[in-house]
Amino acid sequence: MNFKFLTFACFIALVCEAATTKKAAATTKAATTKAATTKAPVTKKDGGLRKVRPTRKKYDNVHLINDQDECINKNGKWIEMTLTDEGGTNGIQMDFVKVVDQKPVKIIKTPVNPQATDRRLSRRGDVITFKESFCLDYLGKDFSPCYDIVTSSQGKNLEEVSWSVKVVALKRASEAEKAKGGKDTAMEAIKEGVAYDNVKILCGRLYKQLGRFTDRQVAKLNEDLALDKNDIYRKTKAMDRALRTAAKIAQKTEDLNLVSASE
Repeated sequence: MNFKFLTFACFIALVCEAATTKKAAATTKAATTKAATTKAPVTKKDGGLRKVRPTRKKYDNVHLINDQDECINKNGKWIEMTLTDEGGTNGIQMDFVKVVDQKPVKIIKTPVNPQATDRRLSRRGDVITFKESFCLDYLGKDFSPCYDIVTSSQGKNLEEVSWSVKVVALKRASEAEKAKGGKDTAMEAIKEGVAYDNVKILCGRLYKQLGRFTDRQVAKLNEDLALDKNDIYRKTKAMDRALRTAAKIAQKTEDLNLVSASE
């Protein structure tokens, strides 16, 4: 009888130990999973912590929105394109193009009135103004770190054609600003020009990248010049280093498509 009781007690002890081990393993696995999913703070090269920026929600079919308020509230950018042909016989076309792949997001052009006469000898009624608006799906299908405004005209009097682009976006207030009564605000930016202007818009990301690259190159140049301060050929080396630094910055600008290779 005692032997049976001892055997049963051992069996119970083994079951309890197995359950405890299983529970401990599950707890360890959960802790490991949680640690794996927790993102470590991103640090800069100098060891400092990068600023944590709030993520913006992506919505479906933003490019199909026809209302400005709805567009910017869903993190799109409202684009208004205006073309003007003062003579009415020139015509002007505008392409809103993504820099990353040179694919147009929107193309518009003015109609040409073959019956129009020379504006200088006629009434202002010959002026043709063509406007079109659309919602740019900035976080989705239309995203690009920069956009080109490409314009062209087949007319003879290019001084009579012009264009403008207005971009409306929502600047969201931070939690600290909201605590002080701040609200989200619609911000506007306008670009204007004539046919064949080389214009880029919404290129803030690339300009920041170019600025950081330039800062690094200038810092390296200063370090190299400091090493040459007792060199008898210092002036020659300084000029050579400065030219090479300028060439690197120019090449980086071209690589980022912030300037065309022909310029």
